[in-house]
Amino acid sequence: GNFFHHSAEFIYTSILLRKAARPSDTNAVLQAINAKTINAEIQAGTIRGIIDTADIEPWLKNVHSIEQVVDLFFRIDFFRLEDHQETPEYNGEQLVRRTIVTCFLKTLLKLDLERAPFELLGLERNVNGEIQGTEGIAVRFGGTIDRLDQKDGVQRIVDYKTGGNPKTPADVDALFAEEANRANYVFQIFLYASILQNETNIVCPELLYIHKAAATNFESGIWLGNQKNKQKVTEFKPFEESFKNNLNNLIINLFNKDLPFIQTPHAEKCIYCDY
Repeated sequence: GNFFHHSAEFIYTSILLRKAARPSDTNAVLQAINAKTINAEIQAGTIRGIIDTADIEPWLKNVHSIEQVVDLFFRIDFFRLEDHQETPEYNGEQLVRRTIVTCFLKTLLKLDLERAPFELLGLERNVNGEIQGTEGIAVRFGGTIDRLDQKDGVQRIVDYKTGGNPKTPADVDALFAEEANRANYVFQIFLYASILQNETNIVCPELLYIHKAAATNFESGIWLGNQKNKQKVTEFKPFEESFKNNLNNLIINLFNKDLPFIQTPHAEKCIYCDY
């Protein structure tokens, strides 16, 4: 997952730097990514996030340029090499992974080419909110949005997924049910949407299962309902009140001294927990 996420962020950061007539060599792009300056400049208006087809086409015409980005993050994320160290020769598994990530990035760029022009509002952007619990306790929550963009007045929260299968919860209440197979990815992106939603804007949360996106019948998005009656989420506003009420009740219950704090009955959820 990290190879894809970091490579996608690199490609679009380099595009924005080049369009702003800023240095866009590898070191300059990595510096901008590490310092998160792109998000700050987009919000300040010193860099415009407009992406046109002409920005994407050169990458698709030169697949080697995509492979070079993937190789860069193999060095950084996998081998953890210093600048002066040579990249080891890839073994069979690493070559397969390199090919897969390259294909994922090509798929993303093709989808974006079809969608262009659009405006990037953030890459790996941190967001946070706050809920007032009982007895004056304020609970802060948040996370990192893979990508926030805008087209035709709609702000789209994009969460990249490189594995797994989409889940269709029955409704918002199902996101808070104590079930082992809960749609946690939908909960996560609805949480981000609840932070960004205000009185006037249109926010659309979207899960992009990039490993499935090359299929001819692929359609990204989130659905609620059942097999006979599914509703695609095109904006978060109709679900905002229900989600926030559920979230508020969850926080209140967490701090309710009369409710015993017990371990989840779904032991598999604890496999990767340090405690």
